[in-house]
Amino acid sequence: MMTSITTSANMVALVQASTTLPIMVFSLVAGAVADNFDRKRVILVVQTFMFAVSTLLAAAAYLGLVTPWILLTFTFLIGCGTALGNPAWQASVGDMVPREDVPGAVSLNSMGFNLTRRVGPAIGGAIVAFGGAAAAFTANAASYIVLMAALLRWKPAHQAGPLLR
Repeated sequence: MMTSITTSANMVALVQASTTLPIMVFSLVAGAVADNFDRKRVILVVQTFMFAVSTLLAAAAYLGLVTPWILLTFTFLIGCGTALGNPAWQASVGDMVPREDVPGAVSLNSMGFNLTRRVGPAIGGAIVAFGGAAAAFTANAASYIVLMAALLRWKPAHQAGPLLR
């Protein structure tokens, strides 16, 4: 979308920077949060936040209110959600499967992340081609609903950790 609202190569490059900068900034904090708080709750809060941000971005796109700085703000906020949610998500793999299946589950989780990194942009590109950027933002927002519903149904076994927070 950035290429359609500005011709500045720097602004286009900043889109990628705005999504990855939060990972660099919040990684240590996010890992501590994932280790010290209920992971399911952390993931749900982060997914709810990302749903709200994505919904606002879709609404702004439909209303024609997206400027380069607004787009960068939204992508930065989505990057913050990703940075804060990924450690809890990755650490929760061990809560979902028996201990002996953890190595295979971690590999499958990694494969899923890598697959979505390759297939997701292609699907997003098809949505943009057929419905425009606002439709892609709407589809992104809708994807959080499915994940939040699955998380609400998930009943992790509570295990008391040997260490205090």
